[in-house]
Amino acid sequence: FSSGRKENLAAVASDVEVPGMTPAWWAAGDAFGPLARYRDNGEWLDHPDGGPYWHEFNIALQHHEVDTPVFHLGSWFDGFLRGTIENFTGMKRLARSERARAAQRMLIGPWVHGPDSTGKSIVGEADFGPDAAIVFLEARLPWFDYWLKGIENGVLDTPPVRVFTMGANR
Repeated sequence: FSSGRKENLAAVASDVEVPGMTPAWWAAGDAFGPLARYRDNGEWLDHPDGGPYWHEFNIALQHHEVDTPVFHLGSWFDGFLRGTIENFTGMKRLARSERARAAQRMLIGPWVHGPDSTGKSIVGEADFGPDAAIVFLEARLPWFDYWLKGIENGVLDTPPVRVFTMGANR
């Protein structure tokens, strides 16, 4: 990739403070330091738009190959919510087997990205009440009990989508 991009990224990195990491990893000749292992020292920067380069990473192009039940977790304040919904609907429609199509479940709540935020009812200055906070482990434990241990617990009898309605706070 062009050296101009490397300098631009190095300039940005020098302004970012990450505990335990310094901008020195830029100067070591490794354009992405600890991130380099993800894709050929930043080769992905040469492909800023969609296209064949990205096909292997694009789960939307793989929905028809999925033969696995998935418990999708989304959050109203998550930049990846659109992808979560698209993956749920894509796998529900196109998964390889009827078993996998029927076994997609999705939970969307008033959180930020990631399961660590599900235990909170406050996002920024908004308090969504006690029903907003869940223990994600408890929410997914019946899922794993059913699929991994074979425990008949009615997990497939639950609605495929659970959504927390902000405003109503439930």
